[in-house]
Amino acid sequence: MSSTPTPSPDRTPSEPIRSRREGLRRLAPRRGGDLLAFLRRREVLNAAWFVLLAGVIGVLLDGWAGSRPPVQIGRVALEDHLNPIDYEVIDLAATEGARAESRKAAPRIYRVNAPAMDRLRAAVLGLPVAVQQKSSLGEIDPEFREDFALTDEVLARLQSFADAQGASAEWRAKTDALLRSLWADDPMLAAGEYQLFATTARREVVPPPDAGSTQPVPLRSAIDLSGIGSAVLDRSLSRLADRAGFPASLVPSVIAPILRDPPPTVLFDADLTATAAELAAMGVAEVRVRHPRNQVIVARGDVVTPEAFARLAESIRAADAQETLSSRILRVVGSGGLVAAIASLVVAYLLGFYPSLLRNHWRVVGLLAVTFGAAAIGVLGAVELPWGGAFGATFAATVGGLTITLCYDRRLGAVAGALLVATIALSTERSIGFPVAIYLTAMVAVAGLADVRDRAAVFRAGAYAALAGAVLLLLLGLSESPRSAAGWLQVLTEMAVSATAAMLAAVFILGVLPGVERLFGVSTGLTLGELRDPRQPLLRLLQERAPGTASHSLQVASMAEAAADAIGANGLLAYVGALYHDVGKIHKPEYFIENQQGGPNRHDRLSPAMSVLVILGHVKDGLALAREHRLPRALQHFIESHHGTTLVEYFYRQAKERASSLGEEPSSVQEHDFRYPGPKPRTREAAILMLCDASESTVRSLHDPSAARIEAVVREIATRRLEDGQFDDCAMTFRELRVVEDSIIKSLVASRHARIEYPAPPHATSPLLSRQGTG
Repeated sequence: MSSTPTPSPDRTPSEPIRSRREGLRRLAPRRGGDLLAFLRRREVLNAAWFVLLAGVIGVLLDGWAGSRPPVQIGRVALEDHLNPIDYEVIDLAATEGARAESRKAAPRIYRVNAPAMDRLRAAVLGLPVAVQQKSSLGEIDPEFREDFALTDEVLARLQSFADAQGASAEWRAKTDALLRSLWADDPMLAAGEYQLFATTARREVVPPPDAGSTQPVPLRSAIDLSGIGSAVLDRSLSRLADRAGFPASLVPSVIAPILRDPPPTVLFDADLTATAAELAAMGVAEVRVRHPRNQVIVARGDVVTPEAFARLAESIRAADAQETLSSRILRVVGSGGLVAAIASLVVAYLLGFYPSLLRNHWRVVGLLAVTFGAAAIGVLGAVELPWGGAFGATFAATVGGLTITLCYDRRLGAVAGALLVATIALSTERSIGFPVAIYLTAMVAVAGLADVRDRAAVFRAGAYAALAGAVLLLLLGLSESPRSAAGWLQVLTEMAVSATAAMLAAVFILGVLPGVERLFGVSTGLTLGELRDPRQPLLRLLQERAPGTASHSLQVASMAEAAADAIGANGLLAYVGALYHDVGKIHKPEYFIENQQGGPNRHDRLSPAMSVLVILGHVKDGLALAREHRLPRALQHFIESHHGTTLVEYFYRQAKERASSLGEEPSSVQEHDFRYPGPKPRTREAAILMLCDASESTVRSLHDPSAARIEAVVREIATRRLEDGQFDDCAMTFRELRVVEDSIIKSLVASRHARIEYPAPPHATSPLLSRQGTG
C-alpha cells in the first residue's frame, strides 16, 4: 500500500500551479451564490413584479366586480341567489311613503296680515274719538253718518266710550278682542286661499309679536271674502263683534269700516309651511325590514327584475358592511393569490421558453397591459351590461389572444389567454363551463392565425372564433340553461352576442395593430407582408440603383425563408429581413462586385484600409436608410447583424501583404480594424440570414459550382462562423444549424445546377441560340 508523499514545508508551489489553483478557486461555485445570482437576473426580477402586479390587478378587478350583483336586469338566473347573511335594512320606499303622508298631514301655516290689521284697529279705535265733540247728528258729515249707521242713540253710546285720552280702555279691550277673533278664530281669507284652507285638515296661524306668545294657534274656521257685501259676511262679522262685547246697537257701526274694504287678515306662509312639513317628516321613524340568511332573492329560471336587482345589490352592501377587517384581508389575499399563482405558471413558461421577452422591461409591460387590459374589458362588460358576460369575455379573450399571437406566436397566445380568461372567471360568478367555452373560442381564433400574410387571415380567424363561440355557448346553454322560453331566448342571444364579439375583435385588432407593434417592439405578419411588396419605396430604390444587390437579396431571401421554415422559425421575417439587409449598398453600389457587371473594380485604386471602410460603411448606411424609412426594429437588426463581427478577410490579407512589401511588420495591421462592428445575430432568423448571405456570395463566385463543392463551401462557412462565435447570442442549436446547412445546400444546388447544351439548330441567326439549354 503506497502513500502520497507529503511535500516538505520549505517547498512552495510553482507560479503556474498557483495561478491555476487561483483560477479554479474563482470558478468554483460558492454556497448560496447560485440562487442569489439567479434571483438577481433581469428576467427573474421582471417575472417577480409581473406576478406581483398581476395579483394586485386581480384583487382590484375582483373587488370591483364583487361589489356589484352577479346578474343583470332582464337576465334569466341560472342558479338561486340567496342572502349571504342575516341583516336588516331601511325600507326606503316605505319610509319615504310614511314621510310623504306626514308631510301631507303637516299644518298649513298662516301669518297675520299686520298692515291690514293695523288699519282696521285704527278705524275701530277712532270711531268714538271722531264723534266725541259732536253734540248732534247735524254736526256730522252726512256721508260719515250713512257709512257708520249713526243715530242719536248710537251717537250718545259712542260718546260714552270716549274720554280725555281718546278711546276708553273698555273700547280698546273690545277692539283688541274683535281683532284677535279676526286672526285667531275666524280669519278672513281670499277666495282662492279659502278653498285650500277648507281642504286642509290642519291649519295654524303664527300670532303677531304683540300677542304675548309665539306658539301657533290652530284655526278651526275662516271667513270667505268671496262673499263681500253679502249677508253671510255681515252676519259673520256681527257675530265676532258681539262676541268681543260691543253693544248690539254699536255692532253695525263697528263692522262698517271692515265691510267697506274687507282685507284678508291672515296670509299663507309657504316657507313656514314647508319647514313644518319637513319637521314632521323628520319625526317619522325609519321603516326597517329584516332579511334572514339564505332567503331566496332570485330563484333559478326567474327573470331578474329591477326590484330583484336592487335586492341583490342591497345584500352585497350589507355583507360588505358586516365584514370584519381580518375577513376582508383574507379575501384579498385569496383572490390576489389565485391570480398571482396562475401568473406564476405563465412566467415560469416564459422563463423556460421566452427568456428574452422577460429581459425587456417594455415587452413585459406590454404583455401585462394587453392581458389585464383585456381582462378588465371582460369584467366590465360582464358586470355592467345585460348581455356583457358573453360579449365582454369573448371580445376580451379574442383580442388578447390575437394580439399576443400576432406579436409573438400561438403558444404564447394560448398561455397568456389562459391567464386572461382565468382572471375574468375569478372576478365574475359564472359556472366553470363559461370560461372554458370562452377560452376555447379564443384558442380557435389563435389557431386560425397559423400563417398571417394579409389582413384577410385575421378576418378568417375571427370568423372561425365566431362560429366556435356560437356552438360552444349553445352547448353550454343546453347543459345549464332553464328549459323555458326566456331561457332559450337567452341562449340564442348569447350565441349571437359571442359571435358578434369575435368578429368585432378581429376588426379591432386590425385598427390597433400599429400601436401594439410599437408597444411590443415587434413586427407582425401583416406588416411584414406589406413590407415584402417590391413596390415599397426602399426596395424600388434598391432595384434602380443596385440591381445586382437586389437580385442577390431576392435569392438570399428565398434561401432564408426555406431554411427558417425547416427549423420552425419565422420564415416570413427571415424573407423580408433578407430583402432589406443590403440596402446600405444603395449609396455606393459600384464598390460592390455584384453591381460592377464586368466593369473596372473601384477598389483597385484604393488602399485596403480605404476599401474596408467602404465595405463596412454599407451596414451603417443601411441602418440610416432603415430609420429614415421607418422600418421596424426587427428588420433593422437584420441589417446591422447580417455580417456580425466577422473579418473582411480579403482586404485584411491585402493589408498584411502591403505592409510586408513596404518593409513593415504584418502584425502592425490590427485585425479589429477589418471586422464589422456588429452586433452578432440575436435571433435564429438573423443567424440564418448570415449563413445564406455568405453562402450565396461565395457559391456565386465559383467557376464550377458542383453539388459537392457547394456542400463543402456551405459546411465550411457554417463551421467558421460557429468557431468565430457569431452564433453565441442567438438560440440556435447544433441540430438546427445542421438543418439550416442542409436547406441552404439544397437551395443553392437547385439554383446552380448544370445545364445541358444542345447543338445549334439549322440556320441559327444568333450565337446565343447555340448555347440554349434546359434546366
